[in-house]
Amino acid sequence: MYPDFNMRRIVLSIGAFLSLGFSFGQIWQEDVANDLYNSRDYFHAIPEYEKLIKLNKNTEYLYKLGMCHYYLKDYTKAQVYLDEVKDKKDAVMEAFLYDAICEHYLGMYKEAKFNYRLFQDMGGVSPNILNYIESCDYALANEAAVPLLELDTHRIRIDGLYLGGAWHRGKLVYSEPDHQHDKVKKTIYPYYKVNDVEGEVVNEKGEPLFHQFYTGGLSFSADGNEVYFTRNESDEKFIKKKHYNKHNISSEGVNTLGIYKATVNHNKWTNVEHLNFNSIDHSCMHPCISPDGNKLFFSSNRTGGFGGYDLYYVQKINGEWGEAINLGKYINSLDDEMFPYILNDTTLYFSSDGHIGYGGSDIYYSHKRDGMWQEPVNAGKPLNSSKDDFALTFAENDQHGFFGSDRFAEPGKDDIFSFTIKPDLIIGKGIVLDKLSLKPIPGAHVKIHTGDSIIDVLADENGRFEWDYFVHHQMYHIEFKAEKYEPEAMDFEADTSITLHLDKKLEPHLEKNMVFTFNDILFEYNKADLLPESEKVLDRLAEVLLHSGAKVELSAHTDSRGSDKYNLSLSQKRALSAVNYLISKGVAIEKAIGIGYGETKLKNQCDDGITCNEEEHTLNRRVEIKIIEVQGITQ
Repeated sequence: MYPDFNMRRIVLSIGAFLSLGFSFGQIWQEDVANDLYNSRDYFHAIPEYEKLIKLNKNTEYLYKLGMCHYYLKDYTKAQVYLDEVKDKKDAVMEAFLYDAICEHYLGMYKEAKFNYRLFQDMGGVSPNILNYIESCDYALANEAAVPLLELDTHRIRIDGLYLGGAWHRGKLVYSEPDHQHDKVKKTIYPYYKVNDVEGEVVNEKGEPLFHQFYTGGLSFSADGNEVYFTRNESDEKFIKKKHYNKHNISSEGVNTLGIYKATVNHNKWTNVEHLNFNSIDHSCMHPCISPDGNKLFFSSNRTGGFGGYDLYYVQKINGEWGEAINLGKYINSLDDEMFPYILNDTTLYFSSDGHIGYGGSDIYYSHKRDGMWQEPVNAGKPLNSSKDDFALTFAENDQHGFFGSDRFAEPGKDDIFSFTIKPDLIIGKGIVLDKLSLKPIPGAHVKIHTGDSIIDVLADENGRFEWDYFVHHQMYHIEFKAEKYEPEAMDFEADTSITLHLDKKLEPHLEKNMVFTFNDILFEYNKADLLPESEKVLDRLAEVLLHSGAKVELSAHTDSRGSDKYNLSLSQKRALSAVNYLISKGVAIEKAIGIGYGETKLKNQCDDGITCNEEEHTLNRRVEIKIIEVQGITQ
């Protein structure tokens, strides 16, 4: 969930920026430390910055020392130095963001939310900041959630980072680095097999796996005779720029990752094949082959995606893999999605640090309905925690499986956990929301049709409802109704998900002079440019306007700080910017007008000369949607 961070991505990029040289021979210690930092050698940069801050507690030294610990996943130490930076007169603004991220990762949700807001109010911009804040609220609201699975008491400790595993002929197969191999100068990644977490670990080394940098992220075909896995495209560590292409190094000097296929023959992998959709210009990793063998899902940072790493699939056509297809905006976020796992062709599990969750990387699942992957659902506790939780895979049935987590491990290391799903009934829970404002609808009626019976459930004052008696593999029809809203319905099969999430958004009946207030339509600091997160709100408004006869006034408001003239001008530009965005989405130009009111319609007492806190000023920085004409809803 965090910007510019995924330790497993950094590990996979060892050898990146090969054209950068180390300056160990330079006189100045600062140059040594900065060269190590810029080359991502954070482990060796730490003692150099520690020496520097003994001489001078320079803000830059403290910040970079904190970030070294951050990138090495030692968030407790990182927070110590970032807190010092925040107290400096020349504090680095990003220190407030990364300090909040550390608090988030350590489960300090209230503190993290406060500092996210503080960073935002200072004018700091992070593309997914609203998700981070909402994730803190989500974690606090779900701290006491009843788990529907049990973690086994034993766990496998990894001497490094877990790179994903797969079930193969009755055993879990995974890899981890072996740095002590006395016959091979390179780091190798032997694969291990475990009968279960209680079983004996047996080394399964094979010649193709002797590899520098990274070998991992694997998936077996249904018959177990083929394996798909990830490895670096090049074995070389330091290459001159003119030889990049010859040694499979990208034009930017990055040793990227590719997906390979091999034949499984006892303990040997033979006939290793480099797949055709790889490219040295971007990474492809974490393959998952579908049960029928015709689709291969994977993670990639190729251009044209929604975030850093997105999930894609390729389809086999006449024995060849076709073009990579992005899984779409519901699955992929502004950050990273990794470790896809397909269950029964209808459920996709994956790990993400960009969706709403508990912190770090969480495990999510999505169902396919009418050929489309639906909005992902957080798999909940105890699969997820405030730390990194990832790489879920099931054993021979869909009731027992494994995943990786660093929740109890020392920095830079992971554990493998196994879990068992409680087999009886499934809890179904959801929230009924106003589609436009996303505010809960208290008292919404939920009718659950199960066979010949109809169960009436009433949503609480927060729009939430729950029913604990869904049965595996049974079909259900649910109707959602509320006064002054269009009714909605959904059909689904209660599959083996840990929890059924049944959220529903209802479209309001629009009435003249109705006003919707939004504090999350945001703009660039002191500019009229919309921030990406604001587009989600305007997309919902556009959807309503496109099939209704309503016309709206979209008004922008500022707080009282700054001159009256400047605030009026800025608010007008912002209102027009929002209207232009609606028009770009197909809304007719006559259906939305934009007006800027500046500071003329304050919501509280915070006028010129009145001292107010940031939260009170925030109440005035808003965009309001007023219904000025209704001609009736036209479906």
